[in-house]
Amino acid sequence: TILNNVLLFPIEFLGLQSYFTSLFAYSHNGGTWFISCLTVCYLLYPFMEQLLKQMITRSKMLLILFFTFIMLISPIVQHEAHLASIYSNPFFRFIEFCIGLLIAQLNDEKRDVSLILSFLQKSWVWIITFIVLVCGVTLATFVRVPKDYMLYSWIALPCFEVIFIRFGGMQNNCFENKTLFYCSKISYAFFMAQLFVWDILKWLFSVTEIPNINILRILMSFVICMGISVILYEFIQKPVKNVVLNHYKK
Repeated sequence: TILNNVLLFPIEFLGLQSYFTSLFAYSHNGGTWFISCLTVCYLLYPFMEQLLKQMITRSKMLLILFFTFIMLISPIVQHEAHLASIYSNPFFRFIEFCIGLLIAQLNDEKRDVSLILSFLQKSWVWIITFIVLVCGVTLATFVRVPKDYMLYSWIALPCFEVIFIRFGGMQNNCFENKTLFYCSKISYAFFMAQLFVWDILKWLFSVTEIPNINILRILMSFVICMGISVILYEFIQKPVKNVVLNHYKK
């Protein structure tokens, strides 16, 4: 209702939505829970970067393992004890963020300082990892693994870590491709654009004779989402960014 949105607006505007553990179930309200988690991560980033930068490589690797253990055991505790979902919990999202930060710092260091890092750079390692990721998540949907994103971390998180270590420090001409670079710029808008896609897609199927089959739903939703993403980026995100940057330059 309008009253609900008026009441929630200060919480969402200040990026506090994810601190209310049950608010996610009450009103997903777009991607504002994710913005809330990002806000926490970006505010704490400068402090974590300076703190972690002082650690030696071995300590960083041990910390990655420790953080990974927390991320793997937490959804099991939540599931078995029937607790509120930790999907939108800023604490666990920040731990994920720190894992990424640690891997980024490892990628900036000399790779020959660690045999483990050198091993993970092998091409066949990340190819096998990618296969394990796809097959593992697919298999999990056919066995009695609860359909919970956080529980899939047992498969996904270690695989993503290996892939990030493999590609994080790569220099390749394809990364300078203008199309790929633009897609990277609109990726945040793409995340937000999905919130508008489904109603448009339902309307299109209702007013046209397009067959309502899965492959067409996938293709059409992707095209619609890309179109909305470009509009959001060019007419909202980009102008706002320019205004903010110009303000700080002054």
